Amino acid sequence: MNMSEYTHRAHGLIRPRKHSQGSTPNFWAEGLVLEAAEVLELFHKYEKDGTLFDTQDLALELGDVLWNLTMLADYYGFTLEGIASMNIKKLEDRYADHSGRSR
Repeated sequence: MNMSEYTHRAHGLIRPRKHSQGSTPNFWAEGLVLEAAEVLELFHKYEKDGTLFDTQDLALELGDVLWNLTMLADYYGFTLEGIASMNIKKLEDRYADHSGRSR
């Protein structure tokens, strides 16, 4: 699945929520942070409690991060491909040595 198709299909999953906007930038920004915290919690439980690390759980939580990121980006007119390209450029500029090559 490409990211344009993902974005289109993800929009179809927005459902009105009782007592909640459910489709606002604030909702998605909060969701992004909360889901990222759930990713961190998987690592915390593994390191602190010795809980078996389940990579499937990690993938599912990363998917929730992706959904919130996608909705927030799309609301402001960004594509995931565009954000990825901007991020690579930023990182290449940040980590390029003086000869212009990336380290």
